[in-house]
Amino acid sequence: MTTNGSTVPWSKQVSVPRFTSKPINTPAVPPNPYMAPNNYSCMHIDSYQSDAATCAGPLGGNLLLQFMPLPGLCPTLTFNSQGQIITVAIGPADANGQQSRFLLLIDPVKQQILTSLTLPSGGGGGTSFGAGGYIYLDNNENVVVPMVNGTICSYAVSGFQPMGPGGPVGSPSYSFVLGATYTTGMSPAASIQAAMPDYYGNLWFVASDDSNGYVGIAGSGSSPPIIMLIAGETIGNSFAVDETGVYVVSDYALYCLRKRITNVNQGTSTIMPVWRQPYDHGVRMKKGQKNFGSGTTPTLLDVGDEQYVAITDNAAPQMNVVVCRREAGASPRQVGAYPVFKPGMSDTENSLIGAAGTFVVENNYGYVSTIKPADTALPGGLTAVQVTSASSASPALRPVWENDQLYVPSVVSKVSTVTGLIYTYSLKTYGGDNYYRWSITAVDWQTGKEAFNVDAASASSTDHDPYDNHYSAMALNPVNGDLYVPLISGLLTLKQS
Repeated sequence: MTTNGSTVPWSKQVSVPRFTSKPINTPAVPPNPYMAPNNYSCMHIDSYQSDAATCAGPLGGNLLLQFMPLPGLCPTLTFNSQGQIITVAIGPADANGQQSRFLLLIDPVKQQILTSLTLPSGGGGGTSFGAGGYIYLDNNENVVVPMVNGTICSYAVSGFQPMGPGGPVGSPSYSFVLGATYTTGMSPAASIQAAMPDYYGNLWFVASDDSNGYVGIAGSGSSPPIIMLIAGETIGNSFAVDETGVYVVSDYALYCLRKRITNVNQGTSTIMPVWRQPYDHGVRMKKGQKNFGSGTTPTLLDVGDEQYVAITDNAAPQMNVVVCRREAGASPRQVGAYPVFKPGMSDTENSLIGAAGTFVVENNYGYVSTIKPADTALPGGLTAVQVTSASSASPALRPVWENDQLYVPSVVSKVSTVTGLIYTYSLKTYGGDNYYRWSITAVDWQTGKEAFNVDAASASSTDHDPYDNHYSAMALNPVNGDLYVPLISGLLTLKQS
């Protein structure tokens, strides 16, 4: 296993304006009993895919920025109860489109890989996130990983520390141990995008081949998988789960699905569509998109007694934030579609942030995995849209704020409900530098204004491409509050010093 590129570890002290916390009052997302606690378990924080962390993050002032090389891009960072990172690193594609994959246990304090396991290599779909990009940590701190061969595997971390007469001797030794293997019925040609349990312990997954989408419940032991074909539609993102259903978006429609027992005596079940809501999937893939239609994993949000699910569409000339009611008998299903960003220059490949009755959306239009000259027009934008409702029969959408000066090419941003800051990864210009440079940027949730900004590159760096994060998710460590940004070359850590 080698690191991706020639970069070496480095660190630098940074001083920026300090932000005074503005905690966000928002209903708690019900914990999924089959996953690790919220904040620890998956790319989007919880089963609602809220991207709203209920732990603190850096507030600015004196900060320490660190970089460690890794053998690939780590789209999802999960955390065990010790605050160690468990992730899958996906290497760059070779001439045949095959990518290496490594399961990693990382000590983020020592900036050290504690153990690794080489996983089967292969392709991964449009964003290369299939088969390991979306992973989750279960309620026993086992990591669950979709594989390129169509199975889903669970791995435990085995670790011990030698003991001597006076206590621990040396460093603990860790390894990954294969636990359960689940069957999906999917061929390697159908990339498993994501897997996640529902609130009853059924392991759901979504997959796609070139022309069809599949939603399934994985099988184990003598129990075969259950598969629902979505013919002529493909699925490019993960899905959301609440206590009553599973929410999946294809390139044509948003679905609510449930498991239905068809014969108790025979133990047979099927996947039942509860409702299907079409959306405007557009006429083309826009610049910056990896999937046709919606680029978002559905985000769930509870507002009082009302339950919503939101995505973005692919409408022309402007993308919309589309909000629907989740209840089975809701009518009308769609409560609003609010247009965001500039006409002809709006799309996103990342989920909405959902908290306090508000959805925040970023504009990824124009991203092509390279740093662009500073004189290139980049539309950018970060916008907050609120769901307002005088009664459950008449909800509406209204803008809260828009920051059209911030270019957020591809990161899965996060908000901390403790600090009231949105943490994102932007491109900015610095002094005489003739190129955009990657930056960690904190934005006030209430106003959309920039709170502080940290240049992500090392002080001596002139090559900024290794600092591209290519659609990966920022993460906040729930144990120590450190902020992480996965890059194509390694991992950035920003911590209060």
